[in-house]
Amino acid sequence: MKTAALMARVSSDEQALGYSLSVQEDSLRTYCKSHDIGVAHSFREDYSAKNFDRPEFANFLKFAKLNKGKIDYLLFTTWDRFCRNAPDAYVMIARLKKLGIQPMAIQQPLDISIPENKMILALYLVLPEIDNDRRSIKIREGIKKALQSGRWCTSAPRGYSYNSDHHSKSIIEPNSSAQHIRSLFEQYDQGISQADIIKDLCRKGFKIGKSVASKILRNPVYMGKILVPGDADNPALLVKGIHEAIISEELFNRVQSRLDGFRKVRNRPVHNSVRDELPYRGLLLCPDCGNKLTGSGSKSRTGKRHFYYHCNHCGKARIRADFAEVIIGQVIDELHVEEPVKILYQKMVQVAFQGSAQERSKRLVSISTEIEKNEVRIRNLQDKLADGDLTTSDFSSMKGRYEIRIQDLTYERNKINSAKASGEQYLDSGINLISNLQLYWKSADKAQKNALVSSIFPEKLEIAGKKCRTTRINELFRLILQETRDLDKKKTGQLTPHLLLSRRVETNGIEPSTS
Repeated sequence: MKTAALMARVSSDEQALGYSLSVQEDSLRTYCKSHDIGVAHSFREDYSAKNFDRPEFANFLKFAKLNKGKIDYLLFTTWDRFCRNAPDAYVMIARLKKLGIQPMAIQQPLDISIPENKMILALYLVLPEIDNDRRSIKIREGIKKALQSGRWCTSAPRGYSYNSDHHSKSIIEPNSSAQHIRSLFEQYDQGISQADIIKDLCRKGFKIGKSVASKILRNPVYMGKILVPGDADNPALLVKGIHEAIISEELFNRVQSRLDGFRKVRNRPVHNSVRDELPYRGLLLCPDCGNKLTGSGSKSRTGKRHFYYHCNHCGKARIRADFAEVIIGQVIDELHVEEPVKILYQKMVQVAFQGSAQERSKRLVSISTEIEKNEVRIRNLQDKLADGDLTTSDFSSMKGRYEIRIQDLTYERNKINSAKASGEQYLDSGINLISNLQLYWKSADKAQKNALVSSIFPEKLEIAGKKCRTTRINELFRLILQETRDLDKKKTGQLTPHLLLSRRVETNGIEPSTS
């Protein structure tokens, strides 16, 4: 009789959506009963699955080591209950295999001993990670929107505490420590050193360190403004905050001028990481010492300028840039994806995305229902105002709250609809890129080639003679290629005629490197 350990997991946001540890555990026990599997132990987690640094999972590993050879399966409902980080999941699967334990999702059954199923496993593991990344993007967008509106939305800075405004939204307000913050700025403006100011504040009961004091003196929140971080498309900017300032803008600017007077000017040249002549600088490794190659140009006797990738650590490697371009181009030219594999991959991704589509549909229905409820509430308020049961001020306050909620829900609905369209667009463009890789490569500019090489070969490339070496290629891309061709030489480390798997495990150091 086979034996299994059960793992049920939820995180705080999923609990709000109706997930339950008890429901998961009941499903797992029912599965064990119907498949004649004994239950060795049951574990419950209320922890994020972004990695395996989870207390209850650590308890499971201890239990598995103490009972090595007695547990056949680790059962969970779906793969996102196991982990939402694909690289960490692969490492843990290999670790469990050494303990004789096979991880299994009862709602996504998969025999990972079959090579073809590794492709499906890759999708099951990477989709929760994509979902996590998408949530992070949404959170960052929400934070940026709040900052742009002048609303502080992280932990309250020293001198402030959170309170609620008339829209029941959080807002920071000066607290009893605000006077000490004001004193910090005023004393520094008078020429007093930070060390003496800190001692004075500590004597008054306001404990603060030098690094914290420096950050406070640089923070524009104290003059009533908020810094919105920039990105690739938009520069950083200061916006007027909706909170009360502790100091004046003039005082803040005088302090900044004094701080800038102590800043040391460092004359360091600025290097552009991607040059037209050296598009793979930072992506190539020295075949001798394993460090990154840099690049530069030199003039020949005829006056023509030639560019080379070279190693500044050991000084042995020196590769002409045009030669590296030819070799890498040959490697890309050998990465073909056959039409049947393309069709299979596309269908599998579409099936995997169906679950996300169902969740989106449910959320859209929920949003529409909530919008309708708030519209009904506004109509009821209008009736109460007409009947004299509600004052004008109360009506305006309550109506404004419901209207803001409707706006937020409408914004969320539009985001979901646009995400659905962009997801389908990204799927099509990704499939087309993989199946037309050679055409894309020929028409790509230097920056696009740099991005493509770094995506396919995350562990960098070594150019050895007329071939390239790498420790690994993108896992999902490798699985697709494995289905495309019969890699007879896989065990020898050769993936294609011009690409080999490097056996370098560690670079040369005090001890000899191992293979």
